[in-house]
Amino acid sequence: MADRGVVALEECVAKPELAAAHWEFLLQSVESDDESTLELATEALENCGPVPNQDMSRLMAQLGEASFSHGGPQRQYWLCTLMGRSGAAGSEAQGSVAAIVAEPRYPMNVRERAAWCLGELGMLTSESRERLRGVRRDASPRLQRLVEAVLSQSKPA
Repeated sequence: MADRGVVALEECVAKPELAAAHWEFLLQSVESDDESTLELATEALENCGPVPNQDMSRLMAQLGEASFSHGGPQRQYWLCTLMGRSGAAGSEAQGSVAAIVAEPRYPMNVRERAAWCLGELGMLTSESRERLRGVRRDASPRLQRLVEAVLSQSKPA
């Protein structure tokens, strides 16, 4: 008999709209120690679209809650991905996302995903712009390019 969580994950992989509706379950699943669960959750998150509008406040609240502990960086990566897919609807989260870009304790892939997310959100506040300007001085070349692109493409809020 198949595990209920795995069956649900397989359904989320097959149905992107189901994955988007169950984004919180998928985020919990990417923190799993079980490799098959992690792979299915990752595939479902890769295929799903933006989070439903009614869930945006919960998504924004979770953005700053993941820690540097086990699963935290993976969770932050996907939170930034989902937030970026929301476009301007997630613009209120830009302060939290800019903080991730600037935080050297996060793995580089998380910081880079956060920078991508900021580019998708649109306008930046002066605080977020200043935080990004500080990142350019001590970041990897790829992160520096992403930050430059975000600063040049986004308008001041």
